[in-house]
Amino acid sequence: MRSYAFHEAGHVVVARYLGFKVESSSIEPQVSPLWATKTVRLKDYFDEDALMFGRLERKDKKTLERKDYRLFYNILVQKVAGSVAVELAGGFRHTELGVHFEEDRAFVLNILNYLKKDVADIKFTQIQRIAEKILKYHWAEVETLAQRLLYEKTVYFNNPSDKTE
Repeated sequence: MRSYAFHEAGHVVVARYLGFKVESSSIEPQVSPLWATKTVRLKDYFDEDALMFGRLERKDKKTLERKDYRLFYNILVQKVAGSVAVELAGGFRHTELGVHFEEDRAFVLNILNYLKKDVADIKFTQIQRIAEKILKYHWAEVETLAQRLLYEKTVYFNNPSDKTE
């Protein structure tokens, strides 16, 4: 459970640092890993079918602006942040780490491969480094949220009584 708490805390801290709204985060066993942290997703802004054909397209937009590329890469950084947080926390046996941790990485790498296969590994490494830098700088927040998740199981955000705001 501790590894899941750090994983979800990593997603939350990076998402919030990047300016994304986070509704909640949960490590409840009955909550699907796909919905454990409710925050921005690629499909909220980008056409996932186009991505599978190697095209980056914003929903309801004909041309992309610089800010669209920044949004795209920031979403990928937030997606990888959970796995990076678990690595930074360390001390976990391989048996404690679920498939979910690798699914986030695989998702990001697959998306990058669809877009530009020749530089996907380089871009992926850059994305991981950005997530790592943010997490190291905000590590106290990650640890606090992970402990809170272990205790409460589900944490809701944007609530006036929430002391982590």
